[in-house]
Amino acid sequence: MLNSSDDYEILLSCLFKHKASVDKKIEELQYSSKVISDAIDSLKNKNNNDMEFQIYEQYLMSRRAAVKNVNVSIYDIDLYCRRNEDLFENDTSVEGNVMCYIYKKKDYKPEVNDLLVSQIGYFTDKRLKNVEYLNLPEGRYLCCKFRYSEKLSCKVISEIIKFADNNGIKLSDTAIQIFERFDLKAKNKYEYEMEIQIFEMGINSMSLE
Repeated sequence: MLNSSDDYEILLSCLFKHKASVDKKIEELQYSSKVISDAIDSLKNKNNNDMEFQIYEQYLMSRRAAVKNVNVSIYDIDLYCRRNEDLFENDTSVEGNVMCYIYKKKDYKPEVNDLLVSQIGYFTDKRLKNVEYLNLPEGRYLCCKFRYSEKLSCKVISEIIKFADNNGIKLSDTAIQIFERFDLKAKNKYEYEMEIQIFEMGINSMSLE
């Protein structure tokens, strides 16, 4: 039982010291948790990077994607989307869950393992005014599926281009990275299933010799 103002001051001082000690421990635990989370993500990415890529061909019908220009590095696209959550909010044609990143070959930088996301979009059968659309032609596409990482996205495109060069296949200058906007199976972005598709323009004459 507290009998004087001195007792109150002593107790208050003790509580402040105890709170400071607890706050410090919480800060240390939060830092440790972040380090562990980063290590887990790093190991997941390493596992993805060690995988063999299965490049395959599939015939796809024509499709239409509503797109918006972003011109952002793939390493910054998540931050861009978080800051622009209303990117498609006013487009009533967002009825599907299939999104895409659009890459242009001229913006691909293999020497620095970076990709410029020129556009982000969603697939739709509708057409609205004041919305830009990208029409994807019917035909054969070289494709590759993988679990997302920025580095892997760069590597997959590089491998598809290399595969095409080795087989005399002329590719479109546009690559499409397709994914579900909400992947309920994924616990974080590195568990999202992705597929990169590049349209085949034809066979180079040298491959027919």
